[in-house]
Amino acid sequence: MPSFIMPTDVLFKDQDGNCYFGTANALEKYSFDSINHYELAKFFYDDDTYWFSCSTNNSKYIILGLRTNDYRGLTKIKIFDKSLSLIDTISSNNQNIAYRGMVCTDDFLYWREEDTKTAKNHLYQYSFSAKTIETIADNLMPHDSYEDGNISFFCNRTELSKYSEKTRLLSESIGNNYYLFTNEIQLSYKSNTIVLQNSKQSITFDIDKKFNDIYSKAYLIGNQLLFAIYRHKNDTNCGYSHDGGCICSWKESYLYAVDLSTNNLRLIKEYEPGTILIDYDLQGAQYYYDGCLYDHDVAKRECEKITPGESKAMGYFDYFQTSKLDYYVSFYDGEFYGI
Repeated sequence: MPSFIMPTDVLFKDQDGNCYFGTANALEKYSFDSINHYELAKFFYDDDTYWFSCSTNNSKYIILGLRTNDYRGLTKIKIFDKSLSLIDTISSNNQNIAYRGMVCTDDFLYWREEDTKTAKNHLYQYSFSAKTIETIADNLMPHDSYEDGNISFFCNRTELSKYSEKTRLLSESIGNNYYLFTNEIQLSYKSNTIVLQNSKQSITFDIDKKFNDIYSKAYLIGNQLLFAIYRHKNDTNCGYSHDGGCICSWKESYLYAVDLSTNNLRLIKEYEPGTILIDYDLQGAQYYYDGCLYDHDVAKRECEKITPGESKAMGYFDYFQTSKLDYYVSFYDGEFYGI
């Protein structure tokens, strides 16, 4: 039985210090007393229950994009203050609408909606003070960007990312290829090479380390592009090691940076087999290794030692439930969450 550690991000913290993160369709709250230290967040439920779609926040508000968990499939944006009191609701009565990401400033909320029937999309702006909505762009295409006053952001098919001092790249799978990108740069890997497309120039870096996957987190920090790669190895005794999922398959990890002004690649650090990087910057990483959590190679605290579960004989059509073996780990505001 496999055990998974999945690096994730804290989406927001409420007034009481509770931290929240998102999975595929749910908003979860870190809770150390719960199984695997998280539980389903329900503060936004009313007469309906919801699938969680996306979130953003600023100094005053927490904003959630939601879809009703029933045959109607209606979308709502709910705006809360930091005490989780509801401030405003933006509803759509069109079940073909899907949210494709949101970002905000202290003054405005921006979100993209796609009509899944026509494939057309619109970019909206909401004023927190006036509580008014304005359409500011039509058909914002994947890999497109938008600037409005002091905010600049870019998109893929389902998300928006905002430029900041540490800009998170978006990710996308096309066929068998996996890409990390902004609207100006694109990063991918093939065999033992990293391919960077920058200013319409394609640069290939030959990596002298063995690897077969890339972490989903990559950042643009000034003119430095920060990313991490790792090697996983199948274990024939494991039910889920073929793509680096189970803890048993994780081997070496490597943290790199590319100077975009010179296109020079440098290795920041190599990490021991079994290390899982949770987050990183240009000086190093926060990571899990062998029952301990480290911040830039300094042990912060011991935690559960994550190991594969018991062996179990299974038939060809048997299904195993992994919920008790899933760990979501974040590093936020100097603290680790999840294990």
